Amino acid sequence: MENLKLFLFDIFGFLLPGLLFLSAFALYISTSDPQFQSLPGISWQQLRVYIFPILVISYILGMTMHELGYIWYKYLAVYPGFYLTKAWHLARKEKDKGNESQFNLLMKSESLAKSMVLIRAFAPEQVPALAEWSYKRAMSFNMSLAFLFIGISSFMAFRTGRGESWLILSTFSILAIILLLKRAFYYDYWLKNEIKITVEHFELEKISFLDYKRCGSGGATQPAKQGEPGN
Repeated sequence: MENLKLFLFDIFGFLLPGLLFLSAFALYISTSDPQFQSLPGISWQQLRVYIFPILVISYILGMTMHELGYIWYKYLAVYPGFYLTKAWHLARKEKDKGNESQFNLLMKSESLAKSMVLIRAFAPEQVPALAEWSYKRAMSFNMSLAFLFIGISSFMAFRTGRGESWLILSTFSILAIILLLKRAFYYDYWLKNEIKITVEHFELEKISFLDYKRCGSGGATQPAKQGEPGN
């Protein structure tokens, strides 16, 4: 099941956004370069030869876009108070209620990193469920960035007189961007909220790493016995 989830994440998180970006780039070239427009059409028989290279290039582009997609999500959906996702508004409400720890978890990456270290070390059975929210968040903001490129290139195609269908596609892309950013934020919120609940439920913040010792060559951790250092 985990392998299937990773495969689907590769498809929807990397391959499909990269393919959309490649399509947007091809559309941009076709609208801006008259020589490209004069090229003869490619038949299906000819196109099949290029399917595998196109998929490989799309996957690599998708992986390259991932970090850019996170920056796009972080600075549009979270920090500036993008009201369509209500990200900053939700975090500020937590702070106004005096829930400083929840605000820090939502807005400060160092708090999240510390919590994830504790969970991986002392509650590893919770990691797959948390990873699923992270996968879905990444798929959402990568796809939203891909639709940004599609929206821009399709609007340029409309401006060059290629028909109103390109304007419809551009409008659909804008709606897709908003919905996907909003979905990415909620996945992000559910991820961080579950991290907070996990830390509180297992009382991981009370754990001192001095109370644990390394055992064997595998580097695993286990509680120190009574009478041993750390008690």
